[in-house]
Amino acid sequence: MALLRVQYPEIGELAASDLTALKDVLAEARSSSSLRLEAGGDLYFSFEQPPANVGEAIGLVVAAVILVVAFGPCWPPGCHWRWRCSACWWAPA
Repeated sequence: MALLRVQYPEIGELAASDLTALKDVLAEARSSSSLRLEAGGDLYFSFEQPPANVGEAIGLVVAAVILVVAFGPCWPPGCHWRWRCSACWWAPA
């Protein structure tokens, strides 16, 4: 195993084209070598779009369903809804 560190200037001085250039160099090096080459760091985190995180959206929907099942479809006090759940702790008797 070997590690090669590449030092770039401050992130404010870099552009997305620098990431593209690094990816091009890596692609060229991968095609001419049998070694496994990897890259990462601040340059990737600053200019690469993160993948769509479907897991977070699913987690939020599941959490909302659990809350509705646990507490019922009650609305907060002072709302302008005509229907209120009689099981709500704040519902008037």
